[in-house]
Amino acid sequence: STSDIDLDADGGEIYLKDGGTTFGKFSTAGSYSSLTLYEDGGATADDYLDIRVSTNGETFIRTVDANAAVAHLDVEVDGNFEVDAVGDIILDAAGNVGIGNTAPGAMLEVTARAASSEATRPSIEISSFSDANILNTSAGVLKFHKSHNDSGNSYGAGAHTVANEVIGRIEAWGVNNPSADADEPILASYIEFAGGSIDATVAAPAGKIQFATCIGTGDPLIRMTITDTNKINIKDGGQLYFDADTDGVEGNTYISHVSDILKVTVG
Repeated sequence: STSDIDLDADGGEIYLKDGGTTFGKFSTAGSYSSLTLYEDGGATADDYLDIRVSTNGETFIRTVDANAAVAHLDVEVDGNFEVDAVGDIILDAAGNVGIGNTAPGAMLEVTARAASSEATRPSIEISSFSDANILNTSAGVLKFHKSHNDSGNSYGAGAHTVANEVIGRIEAWGVNNPSADADEPILASYIEFAGGSIDATVAAPAGKIQFATCIGTGDPLIRMTITDTNKINIKDGGQLYFDADTDGVEGNTYISHVSDILKVTVG
C-alpha cells in the first residue's frame, strides 16, 4: 500500500501525500526549518507556499507561481517586515515604510531606480471619484496637520498655532558634486505654508505661503510671500517678468523694485 506520511531516512523530512502524490513537506534541510504546501497537482519546482524559520529566528513566507517567480513576505529578526525578495515594500523596525527601497530614510520613501518616463518615475497619486460636485468634499487632499498635542491629531485646552509657525513644507532636493567622488544632497527650493502674523487663539489661523529658491550656493532664500493681509511680497531686488510666449524664457518686460524705487522696463 501507499503511505500518506513518509519519513526521511535521516529524520530530516516528513512528506504528506494523497494516493502517492506529495502535497506537503516538513523539512529541516539547510539552515532553516520549513513547511511547504504544493499546488493541487502535487510537488513541483513551482506553484507552492513555503514557510521558513531560520537559525537566527527570522521568519519567511514565500509564494512561487507557475513561472517560478518568487514573492516574499519576510519578518526578520531585526524587526523588518518585507514584501517581495527585492524589498519592493518594507516596513522597518524604526517604523519607516519603503516602496522600491529596502532602506527608507524617512517615514515614507518611494523610489524608482530606472525612471525614464512618466510611467516609471516615482510618484504618489491621490485618486477620487468625480461626482460633478464643485465643492472640495470629494477632492483628493494633501493635508499638513499640526497640533500642539503630542498625539498629533487631537486638540486640548490652549492648543493653537502661533504667529509665523511653519505648518507644512514641500521641498525639492538635488545632488551637489563638489568633487568627483563626493556627491552630497542639496536643498534647491521649497514652498512653505506658515501661520500668519497673529496667534490663532480665537478663529482659524491666519496663513501665508512662502516660496524659496537657491542660486547655487548656500541655503534657499525666500523670494516671494503671499501674506495673510492679501499682499504678494517679492524680495527686495527681485523682478517680475512678463513672457509674451510659452517658450519658458524670460521676456523683456518686467517690474523691478530696489530700495523703495519701483521700475517698469518695457523691452
